[in-house]
Amino acid sequence: MQSVSSIKIVNPDSAGIDIGSSSHFVAIPSDREGDTVREFSCYTPDIRAMIEWLKKTKIKTVVMESTGSYWIPVFEMLDQAGFDVNLVDAHHVKNIRGKKSDVIDCQWLQQLHAHGLLAAAFRPKNEIIELRSYIRQRSSLIEAAAIYIQRIQKALVQMNIHLHNAISDITGGGHWVGHPQSDLKRRKKSGHTGTNEGSSLQTIYRGNSKLVAGQL
Repeated sequence: MQSVSSIKIVNPDSAGIDIGSSSHFVAIPSDREGDTVREFSCYTPDIRAMIEWLKKTKIKTVVMESTGSYWIPVFEMLDQAGFDVNLVDAHHVKNIRGKKSDVIDCQWLQQLHAHGLLAAAFRPKNEIIELRSYIRQRSSLIEAAAIYIQRIQKALVQMNIHLHNAISDITGGGHWVGHPQSDLKRRKKSGHTGTNEGSSLQTIYRGNSKLVAGQL
């Protein structure tokens, strides 16, 4: 089997980044001056220092794995700095044989990218990404609101306030389910002489339910 080192180099000015939760390891080609592997912290000033180092060593293209969400700020800052940034699937990298035991992950990524053996994952344009984040945030807020409405209704029912039987939307945007005068005539016809005015709002005191409803 042909080794990776014997394959033609197609990206001579490439770097590999091993993304981590607290720090990132960066590898550049071995023909560059100084250290070819450096560690940078995950904070913004450190990423800026990484970018300056990559520019100083004349790197043009960068590859990294899609590790959790930690890659996103690094990717965006490198992209804004003018680098050709490639995001690859970690499973695809693991399926490529030939890694030596003394080669760390960032060096392996750099070698594979230098020889053109990694396929970049699809990433939409920034406008689409921004729109998608708005849509996801809207969906999350709607789901969260539905959960709180259910909690409010549960707390009201525990205090015997059947507001949902009187109006179609307990959050205030609904309408009366039944006409009050029609309900009164029906109650009188069935033998109830009392009025039902405000009956759905009459409550029994429950300290815990009142506390829950007040917090919601």
